[in-house]
Amino acid sequence: MQEPVRCDMVAGDTARVVVRGTVGSGLARRILIAIVRAVMHAMVAVVFVDLDGVTSLDAAAAEALAQAERVARRVGVHMDIVAADPAIRRELRAAGLNDLRPRFAAEADLPPAVPAAAAELLATPFDGDSIARVRQRIRDCTAVHLADVYHQYRFVLAVSEMMSNAVCHGGGHGRLRLWYTGDALLAEISDHGPGIAAQPGDGGGRPGPGAGRGLWLAREVCAELHVSSGRLGTIVLLRYVVPLPGAAS
Repeated sequence: MQEPVRCDMVAGDTARVVVRGTVGSGLARRILIAIVRAVMHAMVAVVFVDLDGVTSLDAAAAEALAQAERVARRVGVHMDIVAADPAIRRELRAAGLNDLRPRFAAEADLPPAVPAAAAELLATPFDGDSIARVRQRIRDCTAVHLADVYHQYRFVLAVSEMMSNAVCHGGGHGRLRLWYTGDALLAEISDHGPGIAAQPGDGGGRPGPGAGRGLWLAREVCAELHVSSGRLGTIVLLRYVVPLPGAAS
C-alpha cells in the first residue's frame, strides 16, 4: 500500500515531499511534520511538495501547507508546490498560497518530458545575487561529464544566460534543475514572470545587444532549446550533447 505522505532527499540540497490520495485533517499534522523536517535539514535549499496525486484536500491540510511555507520562508528555504488539479489549487490559494506550479498542464507548448532514468544533478533557486555562485555549482556538478573546459564554458554560459533572462524578465528570481541522461545534460530554468511574448532570434540572424541575445546564444550552443511561456511564467529546457571521449571540440 502506498504511503500517503513520503519525503525523499533527491539531491544534496533538495527534498521532495510527495502526498497522495484524500487529504483530510487527520493527515494535516503528518504533512506539516514531514515538510518542516525537510525545511529544517541543514543543507536543504529547496523543498518540492508534490500534490499531483491528491484527489481532495480539506481546509486543515491546506492551512498545514501554508504554515509550513511560512516556516520555510523564515529560514530562507524555497518551497515549491506542484498541484495539477485546479480544485486543489483553489484550496491552497484560499489558505494564502499563491506561488503554485500546475506543471503547465494546460499549456500547448509543454517542454519535452525529462527521461525517468535521468540522474538529477542539481536543483536550486537563484536570483541576481546568487547567479555567480550557482554558475560555480553548475561547473562542479557537471565537470565529470564535461572534461573539456571548452564544453564546460559553453554549457555554463548557455544556462547562465537563461538564468539572467529569468532575473531580468521573470520577476527577479527563478529555479534551476540539471540532469544527466547518459549522452546529454539537461537544464530546466523556470520562473513566474509575465512570460515571453515572442521568442527573439527565431529569424536565424544574430541579434544586437539587449533583448534576444541570451536565447540566440543558447540556441547556438545547445543541441535543443524549448521555451514554454504563458500567464503562469516561463520554462526553458536546454539539451547539451556530451561529446564522446576524444571527439574534436
